[in-house]
Amino acid sequence: MGRDDNYIVATGTGSGKTESFLFPLIDDIMRLGISKPGIKAILVYPLNALATDQMFRIARLLFNELDDPKITLGRFTGQTTPGASRSEIEREILSSPSFEDAFPGVQKAPSGWLLSRSEMLETPPDILITNYAMLEHVLLLPRNRALLKDADLRWLVLDELHTYAGAQAIEVAFLIRKLKANLGMSTGTLRCVGTSASLDPERKDDLSKFASDLFNEPFGAGDAAVITGERELHPRLREDLTTHSLAPEDWVSLGEGLARLRKDGGLSPEEERFHLENWNEELGSFLPLRGDDFGEALLTALSTLNEVRQVATALHNKASGLMLLERLAGVIFDGVEQELAERALIALVNVAVLAVPRHGGGFPLLPARYHIAATTIEGALVELSADAPERWSRVLAGKVGRDATSDAPAAFPLLVCRTCGEPYIEAWDDGRRLAALPPRNNKGERTVLRLIGTAPAALDEEEDEDEKTEFVHIDPRTGSIEDDPGEGIISLQVAECVDDDHDRKKYVKACLACGEKKGAFAEPLTTIYAGDESTSAMATQTLLEALPAKLDSDAPMQGRSLLAFSDNRQDAAFFAPFLERISRVEAVRGAIIDAVRSEEDLSITNLSAEVGARLKKHRFRVFDRGDQSAPLSGTELKDRMTALVTAEITLGGRGRGSLEAYGLLSVAHDGLDKIERRVSQSLEDHGKPHLSAYASGVMRLILMMMRQSRAISDLDGRLDLGDEAIWGRGLGSERISWELRKESNASRIRRVLPTRPRDKTRLIWVLCDRLGLSREDADTIAEACWDEMVWSCHGLVPVSFEQCLL
Repeated sequence: MGRDDNYIVATGTGSGKTESFLFPLIDDIMRLGISKPGIKAILVYPLNALATDQMFRIARLLFNELDDPKITLGRFTGQTTPGASRSEIEREILSSPSFEDAFPGVQKAPSGWLLSRSEMLETPPDILITNYAMLEHVLLLPRNRALLKDADLRWLVLDELHTYAGAQAIEVAFLIRKLKANLGMSTGTLRCVGTSASLDPERKDDLSKFASDLFNEPFGAGDAAVITGERELHPRLREDLTTHSLAPEDWVSLGEGLARLRKDGGLSPEEERFHLENWNEELGSFLPLRGDDFGEALLTALSTLNEVRQVATALHNKASGLMLLERLAGVIFDGVEQELAERALIALVNVAVLAVPRHGGGFPLLPARYHIAATTIEGALVELSADAPERWSRVLAGKVGRDATSDAPAAFPLLVCRTCGEPYIEAWDDGRRLAALPPRNNKGERTVLRLIGTAPAALDEEEDEDEKTEFVHIDPRTGSIEDDPGEGIISLQVAECVDDDHDRKKYVKACLACGEKKGAFAEPLTTIYAGDESTSAMATQTLLEALPAKLDSDAPMQGRSLLAFSDNRQDAAFFAPFLERISRVEAVRGAIIDAVRSEEDLSITNLSAEVGARLKKHRFRVFDRGDQSAPLSGTELKDRMTALVTAEITLGGRGRGSLEAYGLLSVAHDGLDKIERRVSQSLEDHGKPHLSAYASGVMRLILMMMRQSRAISDLDGRLDLGDEAIWGRGLGSERISWELRKESNASRIRRVLPTRPRDKTRLIWVLCDRLGLSREDADTIAEACWDEMVWSCHGLVPVSFEQCLL
């Protein structure tokens, strides 16, 4: 406050960077008067997510904490939908957990908060929140230039200043110059501020020069231009108190007791009045608390413990404030076994972060943060062994294979089927050995070997039985090819590879275990690589669920909110839809399990209704992909919910990641007992009564194959069977159907029985190869079941659901 020069704020996350420019900015606007409309400050954020997050924060300050000083605020980004009215955007704003947090109990947005583009173009806000791409649009497009009409621009703030580097920094620098030229501003008349938690505060002169070049405005040198932060110990830890210590074992006990309290709900928001009492009942023998306020009592008790003071001091003395957990554990609990020391330190931090008073704006006694660096593996390698039951002895992280050396055996790249998870290894055959690395002379032929099983695949579609099973015998340590099996030699089944004319490579034709073909991919196999998006999504979702719920909040996730952002726009573009899809799938699955546990024998319609009711209770929303302005409601929402539930139980069973595949859900069909009696009577009439015992299983298998291939009805138009966003890539079709034997050449029709006697389908494989029936008996029972099901139902038998008993 009170300074007129330009400056950079280079302090840590949560240190008050926003307040460092927002308070003087608001003070400046109020001193000059707000009677004249026009933009007086522009706040530029690199990402829409950051702009939206700060919009709620600034709105709370202006219209709640400052009691509305008549300063207007507006957000002009791509999320401010063109043509949307104030009431439409207001509905979206009011439904946000951030609004409920900033304006508890308020049902209308403040009038000074300009929500629609039309409002801002007619009466430009005093404070404009935007991004540099939209600011460029304002300057270029005639329809948006009214936003700068009568502008009295005095402040320009760039948040996340470190993101403006290279070509992007040049682009933004010219954009700022264009803005000032458009407004007729000369150098020295604009207050410029840059903020970032990722700048090196030791390079103040370099930062000052960078900011001067970027803004084309003067920045002072060194300390005059760059504001840095300094860590301070909590006031209680600076007091001269009588202290004592707890043994590492006691700290571990405190941590375990705290975990029990949280699990049992003893520290839940609903139990807030009894937090202190619940603590003393569980942990009073280790750390008794006294007083009325749980956080204040815990703060008082912990501030007298030597270990807490030592942790705070050790972190305070580090310039970066960062220490490896294992190293800090060794310092605090010197001479203690390392695992015990680390468990004690983790418990100490978990307890100490709770030591904050409920009222008065205090901060934790130990405001510690865990920084977890997580990355996905790029692949997996396996070392083979003839003695291991699954033919491998060790799994290693790695993308590129490793040939055998005198010190280590060969490590082959591990592949798995995308559908069933069957493991394979990848190697290159040069005629003498199978190499884990492709030879440099390119003379080795890619070879894929099935690692564990040898049984033929169970196929939904007919397949030629003439294909012979090929094995290769190798030394597991070196990969050398042997003529015959023997001691210390493993025999692996070879997966057939076919040439791809497009990229001139060999790819696996089909999985040897499930028969899955390539589909939309080059082959049905993939490396062990989860992808950066899935790793980030898992970490984000786990962290979100670990956050404490807000008391009395009916917002989604009980008011929990988490801002995830990336400095890379492309990464963010991939991550956002992946997280949205995974969160939606897991939410629907959780609601399905809860519904099935509560009520048995639910029809698909009733199950969808129960799932929808449970998700609604948690403020779960579903949006149309073509219109994100408002969530679906009414009949549209019911139909979409029915589609999501149907997708889970029609497609998931074939893959690895579904409730049915995990054994958490089973699917039953009503009316099969009556059909079974007819089948038994038909078999007896044809002199085959011994086949009646197979009727129930055959019907269920046929229906499962049909269901998992999504040969289903559209429920009188309620389901869009062509929507691949719901059903999966390559499975969005209204033409998937089944017939007993081949009657047409349509590509989407599958058969229960093969066309030629020598061929097999999944049903024939089960009946003949697994159950030992003759081919004649297998055909007879299949025909009898099919005829009765088609005659009885003229379509699929109605479906109901039940939870598996595990």
